[in-house]
Amino acid sequence: METSADSFNLHQTLATIGQAMQSVFSHMLFDFALHGFILAVVLAALAALLIRRKHAYGPPIMKVAKRIAAFCFLFAIPGSLYLIIHHHLPDAGVFSFNSIGLLGFWSLICTHLVAEEINNSIIKKDKTEV
Repeated sequence: METSADSFNLHQTLATIGQAMQSVFSHMLFDFALHGFILAVVLAALAALLIRRKHAYGPPIMKVAKRIAAFCFLFAIPGSLYLIIHHHLPDAGVFSFNSIGLLGFWSLICTHLVAEEINNSIIKKDKTEV
């Protein structure tokens, strides 16, 4: 009779955990960062348009776009390296991302950060006028 303690395989368990970590850090975070880059590009285009029209909200929006792009760059590094080395991203198993959901999530983050940056720029402007 085989007990559960006899059937435990540490090597197989560690390999499974390693594969899961590789999928999370290489594939899932890469997809997350890629969608963030998309919204950062949209914000940068909007900011460029506002800056060209000399609108006060242009520079704060550009700051947010740069921050999001830098954050996404850091999150995309492991997936990019895996993609360069292996020419494909690791299998994520049954987990799948919904692009609409990720873009919605990133739009919420962008909205919050843009509002904060505009608020901070207004406060700084008021302090310099006093």
